[in-house]
Amino acid sequence: VSSCATDGAINTKHPLAYAIMCVSMAANGQASLKLPNENDNAPTWEGTTNKGSTAYKKIENICGKKGDTKPTPAAIRAALQAVHARITMVNNVGYLGQTVTENCDGSSTAGVCVKYANTITNNKDEFNKLTFAALALEAADELEQRTGEEKQDSIKRTELDNTIKAAYALTHEAEALHKALTSTAAQPKSNPEAAAKAAKAAADCSSITKKAACQTKAECTWEGTDKSEEDHCKFNATAVGQQATQAETNGAAASTGCARHQYQPDCEADKAGDKQNCAFMKGKEGEPEPEKEMCRNGSFLLSNQLALMVSAFLALLF
Repeated sequence: VSSCATDGAINTKHPLAYAIMCVSMAANGQASLKLPNENDNAPTWEGTTNKGSTAYKKIENICGKKGDTKPTPAAIRAALQAVHARITMVNNVGYLGQTVTENCDGSSTAGVCVKYANTITNNKDEFNKLTFAALALEAADELEQRTGEEKQDSIKRTELDNTIKAAYALTHEAEALHKALTSTAAQPKSNPEAAAKAAKAAADCSSITKKAACQTKAECTWEGTDKSEEDHCKFNATAVGQQATQAETNGAAASTGCARHQYQPDCEADKAGDKQNCAFMKGKEGEPEPEKEMCRNGSFLLSNQLALMVSAFLALLF
């Protein structure tokens, strides 16, 4: 009990358990002193049946068992402030507990208390330097730091999760866009106006029953004999394709490519290295003036592709 009068120090340390014993245990022969619950007599320091841990456990039971609530930095600091607030000044020295005189020897005449003559006086307040207070504040600081780090980790994890989700979403969107673009590029471009004109031309060709009249129409071809009549005038899809190709190039075929060469020597001189670009020859079916020898190139392939598209469309109509 003697250390209760010297800041509750044991080997230069200030244990919280010892401070609790100083304000709860009586000196030998002073067992009539009551504990804070005012029901039980205070255990004595030198008693044969209430030594050490036995006495402390009795005090601990009176104070109540520890709860399941997780301590927080604020709760730890609040508890220390509550203890500090219970310290009273007597003759310029701080005391914790019941004080009668200045000895804190556990007697009814002196007091059941802790005397802080070296740490808390009218000139200084070093409560936070007491071992139990310093350790508690350190624990509060570390807990606060750990809580802050956990919050930052949680924020970073959330940000990472959001980034991963956004990346997955972007991947799926890009894949969908690629499929849409691929599908669109693979579909042939429709030309309703050209298709309507082709349908009308096909109907006009079918209405012609004379070979001479049929041959006057560039979009028609006669499939009968010279003497046959009736329904032998058919729509010439190849010729229509050739006309469309010429229209798309805005007449450039007449001034560019092989068609610009009017004479055979110029036509045959059009080369790319050893490769002949043009040839002076008769045309294929569907080309302009197929029986006439003139400078021609391979544009017939493009015309033929368009002709096939028109033919496919007409097959759907008729």
